[in-house]
Amino acid sequence: MARSYINNSDDDTSDGGGGGGTEMNDKVVYKLAITSGLEAGTPATPAIVAINQTEGSIFWPIHSVLESNETTVIDQPQEKINAFLERSGNAPVPLPGGLWPEPPRSVVLMPLTINTTSSSLDQIQAGVVIFGVNPRRALDEQYSNFLQLVTRQMSSIISAAMAYEAEKKQVEALAALDRAKTAFFSNVSHEFRTPLTLMLGPLEDALRSIDPPLHPAHQGKLELVYRNSLRLLKLVNSLLDFSRLEAKRTQAHFRRCDLFRATADLVSMFQTAIEKAGLELVVDIVNKDDDDQHQHAAADENRDEGIYVDLDMWEKIVSNLLSNAFKYTVEGCIFVSLRKIYLSPSSLSSSASTSPTTAISPSLPCLPHPHHPHHRPTHVQLVVRDTGVGIPKQSLSRVFERFYRVEGVHGRSYEGTGIGLALTLELAKLHGGTANVDSVAGEGSTFTVTLPLGHRHLPQEHVDDMTSSSSSSSLSQQQQGATRDATRISLLGNAYVAEASRWMDDDDDVEIDNKNNYPL
Repeated sequence: MARSYINNSDDDTSDGGGGGGTEMNDKVVYKLAITSGLEAGTPATPAIVAINQTEGSIFWPIHSVLESNETTVIDQPQEKINAFLERSGNAPVPLPGGLWPEPPRSVVLMPLTINTTSSSLDQIQAGVVIFGVNPRRALDEQYSNFLQLVTRQMSSIISAAMAYEAEKKQVEALAALDRAKTAFFSNVSHEFRTPLTLMLGPLEDALRSIDPPLHPAHQGKLELVYRNSLRLLKLVNSLLDFSRLEAKRTQAHFRRCDLFRATADLVSMFQTAIEKAGLELVVDIVNKDDDDQHQHAAADENRDEGIYVDLDMWEKIVSNLLSNAFKYTVEGCIFVSLRKIYLSPSSLSSSASTSPTTAISPSLPCLPHPHHPHHRPTHVQLVVRDTGVGIPKQSLSRVFERFYRVEGVHGRSYEGTGIGLALTLELAKLHGGTANVDSVAGEGSTFTVTLPLGHRHLPQEHVDDMTSSSSSSSLSQQQQGATRDATRISLLGNAYVAEASRWMDDDDDVEIDNKNNYPL
């Protein structure tokens, strides 16, 4: 025979002390949690016990056990409980003796305590365990130790369950806070983007106007407004992108494209600003399969798979990495490489099992993993390396966390939100790829983005595959797509280059769009 009365802490009531119980209508209440050998809810096993009830209204001395926090033994329990039930007008209830026909000669009540923290000193009384003693065995020290062991085990299980529930509630609360923050950023970003978009159109028209020409003083002021509007629009778009990623509402559109040409166009937009800052820009963007593909595209069945990306997302990846390198490189060189590489399954598994932030010396120039002579390329890899201030070792593991900024690192500007690199990592993941960083403080940093070739790893409903078209139709569509890509990249990259231009010490403007003559 055994039963347990547990603190009724799950009810929507306030803590009331009295041995860790719960106040309910001015009474500290304990609930019957479990019984063995006795039916629950009888006069001998009430479902709810108010331990500050009038003396004599309950049989089991739960209140005294909790007050003293010591084990209590009741001898001849059957006779005493029958007398109690008769006084209260209830029929006698036989106490079970387990395998034996006679009732137990003793009943043991032990307080049930649980740890509220990792320290054994922080304990509360959770309830009382009532044991019926074997009627054919003496309640000796060995038997008492066994019952104490059972009670401690129950306490440990309850403590673990309560700790799990507390942790679960904390995680849920943090998740709710995170969702609220994401929703707030999304709403605020939407409210900012609409007026900014309406402002930028007239500003661009005014700056392009040549009849009549703007007064030089007005021209400079409008250029200042335009540059800062673009910077604010870039920040708003980054917040919107990240909030969509957090809410899993990002709709990617992957299609086959000339990623080498698109990336080269993006890098060239930063060239003027980088060179004007006294830095060297080294570009190694070469598709070594171009000639072979042009000559044998229709007949060669062994050529490697195409590159499928969402170009808007790729533009953000490249622009974030380039602007980050420019911001934290005051002298020296920025190296950009894009190549197809071969990664064996073993190298993929080993790279997944090791830290992606191993510090290495960023000596220039940098060459990514070369083609394996006997294997087709499996991935395309972008490397952006600089000779800037670098990242301290203790911060390497956190650089891709959202809103994280490395302390004590000085660049061209103190501005920044800590969103760019976090967004870069999430966008790479959407492509089935990875983003890693290697750095040595005081020497420079290397950021690497690696994407698989082909489209089998991508959500097929978001893949625009033109392979079913005829060769001439497909070529025409790809040429039109390349023109659209160049236009889109030119527009999207302006905000990043405009912000980079502001970081230079001199006040001269950097022209980044010669075709439209937008002064940024």
